[in-house]
Amino acid sequence: MDNLLPRPAELATFEASMSTGADVISKVGFFRFVAGYDRPMESLDRAFQQTSDVANALVVLPEAFNIGKYYRDGGKCDYNGSALQTLQSVAAERSVTFIAGMIVEEANGPMPPFSSAFLIDVSGSKLICRKHGDDGYMDYTPFSGAPDASNPVQCGRVSIAAILCMDCVDPQIIQPIEALLSEAQGPKIVCIPACMNNVYRDEAIAELWPNHHVVLANSDPLGCPNFISKDGTIIMRDNRGMENAIVLSSL
Repeated sequence: MDNLLPRPAELATFEASMSTGADVISKVGFFRFVAGYDRPMESLDRAFQQTSDVANALVVLPEAFNIGKYYRDGGKCDYNGSALQTLQSVAAERSVTFIAGMIVEEANGPMPPFSSAFLIDVSGSKLICRKHGDDGYMDYTPFSGAPDASNPVQCGRVSIAAILCMDCVDPQIIQPIEALLSEAQGPKIVCIPACMNNVYRDEAIAELWPNHHVVLANSDPLGCPNFISKDGTIIMRDNRGMENAIVLSSL
């Protein structure tokens, strides 16, 4: 895999290359990312070292996880697509699957790149969705076209959807995903990588998904809390600790 993502025309082939690395997902969780933004991979690795029994987990990483700075701060972003390969290696080492919010350069893509969410496991990375909303920050290009990736995706017995940050309250984004999930069998997981302020309420987001698990990973330590919900009710809310951590719950 090189450092640039496949063009949309190549996505079908790329999807077919994914293995069944996510077939055995038995727990879900989020990476509380509140420090060390300039060293995202090191910060993630340290959190894994402090977490036991992570095998077979689906871990959601926040929006723009890879850019090397806090999302709302000024300064240069790291858009290098090699971050996808690094996360693939971590997934293999830890026996986990990621839904990762990333901003990475693409072949023939805009600059700044789109803000996207990827499913990453031992076999590679797959584009799941783009961020459509414009939050006023200049580190990404809002996506204005029709969806160019499958969302949700079926991973063994589990169906996984992804929605980025502010898009998670947009009916035009939610409704098509909800309709597709309604036809799926087995557990249904909605993953929300975010850098979301406290205008957004965790209960209100959870209630939008009454028949699903929802995992929200937010890199704003003062914003909407990270949470895991099931059938519209929050079953695990982050304690807003000021250290990075991986928080998991059984599926």
